Amino acid sequence: AVVDLKFVSALQASHRLQVRTYARLDGFKEASIGILYHADRNTGIWKVEDVDLTQGLDDVAAVANAARLYRWAEGKKR
Repeated sequence: AVVDLKFVSALQASHRLQVRTYARLDGFKEASIGILYHADRNTGIWKVEDVDLTQGLDDVAAVANAARLYRWAEGKKR
């Protein structure tokens, strides 16, 4: 499982994308469960949200492509 803790007032789509992106890292490729533990910073109430690791994969690919582009641009600076 990929688990992420968030101490924010509200979860955002980018938090779910972050969990999906983590699931694509080498050490997590076998993960089948994504979970966000959300502590509302205003109320202190904890909630648990499942994240479907099979959805939003086009966004995950966009993040991967952006990372490749950044790495390429950084290499050009040298």
